[in-house]
Amino acid sequence: MKILMLNYEYPPLGGGGASVCRNMSEELVEKGNQVDVVTMGFRDLSESETVDGVRIFRVKCLRSKKMVCHPWEQLSYCISAYRYITKCLDIKRYDIIHCHFIIPTGLLALWLKKKYYISYIVTAQGSDVLGHNNDRFRLLYKIVKPIWIRIIKNAAFLTAPSSFLKREILVSYSEKDCVVIPNGVYEKGCSVSGKRGKYIVTLARLQKGKGIQDLISTCAKINMNGWHVEILSDGPYREELEKLVEQYALKDSITFRGYVSSEERDKYLRNAGIFFSGSRFEAMPIAVLEAMDAGCKVLISDIEPHRQLVTEEFIYKSLEDLKKKLRKCLTDTPDGQKYEMDQFYWKNIIEQYEDIYSQVISGKAGER
Repeated sequence: MKILMLNYEYPPLGGGGASVCRNMSEELVEKGNQVDVVTMGFRDLSESETVDGVRIFRVKCLRSKKMVCHPWEQLSYCISAYRYITKCLDIKRYDIIHCHFIIPTGLLALWLKKKYYISYIVTAQGSDVLGHNNDRFRLLYKIVKPIWIRIIKNAAFLTAPSSFLKREILVSYSEKDCVVIPNGVYEKGCSVSGKRGKYIVTLARLQKGKGIQDLISTCAKINMNGWHVEILSDGPYREELEKLVEQYALKDSITFRGYVSSEERDKYLRNAGIFFSGSRFEAMPIAVLEAMDAGCKVLISDIEPHRQLVTEEFIYKSLEDLKKKLRKCLTDTPDGQKYEMDQFYWKNIIEQYEDIYSQVISGKAGER
């Protein structure tokens, strides 16, 4: 199959949704499909290149930061990508369009369908779902709701990475079927047995809603007992977090590593005794899945997408509960853990997407 993959973010830009798009594209190519990705350009990134069999086209648009993209920048991507696709790509050679994020990328897919009558499927990722992140986007959700519904209505298929996100979609528009397909991780095949190092690792993009400030303030209130926190990420909230570390005199216990390579990330996870995620909202937390596959003991907030993965969590609105759970983790022997992961491996997930593509292309899916 020939697939046009649309996402306003693609590594090295963006966060989890970008990584999902890349991994999915590479897996599809591995299965013998042809995949072209049209995404945002940024500074000195190549305008076009082929990476692991995936052809990547980056269009010129507004974007000031690598890890943050504002709504007006996202709109500039839709406009630039539409012009590029209509002028430079043979759109009729593609069997299907797969877009990631209902907003903004679904807008581009809708325009292309109206002009070329090519079917598209949409994968929701989180904040593109109305109501998912009201702290940041409450007003924007109200503005985009009419076009958001139109994008979903015109999609041949709609997928979400968790049943929680599916329910959020159905609250705003219940007349469209939505299939749950979890985000995938690669099976690393690493040993989960044996003693781990006294490391607490977190991978979340540094934003207030990820709750890393709760971990820092809690570490200041307990005996760390030789444990060290490794923050393998970056983001707009980093400066505030660094100030907090300095305020609590925790520089010897907490290190900001910034973004690290996938190889370095895997090494940290294989050696870490604990993985932490204090996020207030998630769709399907890829970093948690990677930590589980690596055998880390996971200490995570009690939001529903987390509860679907493990049964032990802390109440994210209660620092006292976090303190109790973290203290217990630090006194336990840091041994590797074993989780049931088969349903989250890409080799199994990609077959579900290929089945959807086949249904849409053959016309069996209809405009569901």
